[in-house]
Amino acid sequence: MAIKHNRAFFGIAGVAFFLALAAASFLHAASPKETAPKEVIQAAMEGLQPFLESIPQESMANFGLDGRSPARLGAPYKLYTITPAAMETYKSDAPADTLVSETSMWHFPVLVGEETKAILVVDNIDGQWEAVSLGYPEVAAQTEAITKQWPKSRGYNPLFIAVFQASEFLFSVPEADPKSLTSIDLSAGAAANKGMGGYSRLDNVSDTLSRLRPEVRENLRSGRE
Repeated sequence: MAIKHNRAFFGIAGVAFFLALAAASFLHAASPKETAPKEVIQAAMEGLQPFLESIPQESMANFGLDGRSPARLGAPYKLYTITPAAMETYKSDAPADTLVSETSMWHFPVLVGEETKAILVVDNIDGQWEAVSLGYPEVAAQTEAITKQWPKSRGYNPLFIAVFQASEFLFSVPEADPKSLTSIDLSAGAAANKGMGGYSRLDNVSDTLSRLRPEVRENLRSGRE
């Protein structure tokens, strides 16, 4: 579950937001090692507490929080996407990161203690950086598992990627395998089933695209753009 202002991260909130985001997000060439601008960080710092205060105590668990332990922001990561055009023109010998474009969104893990419990999303709305949604405990759990499996301390920088027309969330680890592109399981209970080592196997980008292309093509034909 998530609470939103204006727009928000896709996934759990459903297809309607997924499609709106595809149309609204600003895309440009990817820079995987880009760090969050100070304006983005400031928006997250200013936005977290108002979101927390707007959640009724009895609803905190739905957002991955308990309402008693202090919450803090972790290191943000950029959200990327793969457009239908990039998917169709991909050459099998190219690295996966040549496929991706940036969206305008940054995800901030919300930590309680040392555990990631939720995601705070910061987006650019009419030229202003704003915290636009909070929640997504399934996303928080899975991205934490991935970053623990592929930590920055060992030189890895996982890319988190949304394919909007397939309602799919993926990741790539260019430093481990430049041609990796692996789906993230956001189904109920997936985090508990994965555990440490659950994302040690990386899928090949060609295999993943072969699976996704038919759904993307069908959704485009039916008007999901």
